[in-house]
Amino acid sequence: MVGAFQHLPEHSYARIIDGRRILHFAPEPMLQANLRGRAAKYLTADYLLPEHDLRLDMCNMHQVESGSFDTVIACDVLEHVPDDAQALREIFRVLASGGTAVLSVPQVDGREVKVELPAGASAADRLRLAGQEDHQRIYGSDFPGYLAAAGFQVSCVNESSFTPEMVRRYTLFPPVLSSHPLATNHRTIYFARKP
Repeated sequence: MVGAFQHLPEHSYARIIDGRRILHFAPEPMLQANLRGRAAKYLTADYLLPEHDLRLDMCNMHQVESGSFDTVIACDVLEHVPDDAQALREIFRVLASGGTAVLSVPQVDGREVKVELPAGASAADRLRLAGQEDHQRIYGSDFPGYLAAAGFQVSCVNESSFTPEMVRRYTLFPPVLSSHPLATNHRTIYFARKP
């Protein structure tokens, strides 16, 4: 995936990574290794796991100063937090002007609106309605509207942004589609820029 994004000039990997101050939530090991060597400052964060640089509640990052980061990365994290709207406001706050949040969320194929579960939903209900026992919600195609409501300028990248050869090489689209009712076959990466 890293290699694929390097081929997109409008979402230049170098522009949002090289020499930047980066906060990476629930970091993927492969991305973490690549980013740490390219960033001016690279910090990992998680709410539960202690092995990261910061233990942060994405909904209340009071220990992080406003405008502290140029890039915030959170791939498939927002569906886990208690209040995703508050988490987006906090991400907006800790980003510097012109900074970018790189985000992905599970979005059910063909669903238009987000399904939000009540705070007390059982693990079984979360699995049945949101696809995973620790999900608080599952998103629809309305996700960009939530980003815009938090103040971001939004652009996105999906498999249609690449050549068929790159899609195959980086497996940017599943070779066999899932027919599960909560399938997220069509994944999108959102670039949410703070003006």
